[in-house]
Amino acid sequence: MRTRGGRSALIALGIGLALSTAACDGTSSGTPRPVSDAGSPSASGTPTGSSANASPLASIKPCDLLTASDTTPVGITTPGRPESVGGSPTCRWSTPGKFSFTLALNLDASIRTLNYAGKSPTPVSIGRHSAAELPDSIETRANTGDCSVYIAVSDSSSAQIESTVQDTSDTALSCKRAEQIAKLIDSKLP
Repeated sequence: MRTRGGRSALIALGIGLALSTAACDGTSSGTPRPVSDAGSPSASGTPTGSSANASPLASIKPCDLLTASDTTPVGITTPGRPESVGGSPTCRWSTPGKFSFTLALNLDASIRTLNYAGKSPTPVSIGRHSAAELPDSIETRANTGDCSVYIAVSDSSSAQIESTVQDTSDTALSCKRAEQIAKLIDSKLP
């Protein structure tokens, strides 16, 4: 015979499963992350595991890769702001209301292992590293005014530049700026 408490627990479990299933619609947006969970973020936001520790990017701070003289020609006049996105060291530069870009260092994901949410980046030439570009990288619709360039640093790490032209849908201009930034940091990456 079932007890009343056991029945309540089963009902709560069923509701929880229904809600968690409804929340998964099969689409995703945002910054691509590694497909595997190796090197997942810890409570401190720093990737764990040996792959993050062995990354050639582990000692690099993204904000140190660009100076004011680097960013001024692309329309940024303020210093970069350090952040952490999904456990990746990140720096964000912006000119409010006009343009912004983010530089993320993926310590444990190459450009081959990133999840691009069903999209296919195209190769782009930036210098000595291989790179790929993905227009409209954040949204599923076209002409969003954003673009990402992914730089292959090693077989297990990469850098990502996400550019956004605000208050416009000029994706071509955003890609042009993302490529400019990628070319600036290319020689500064290991």
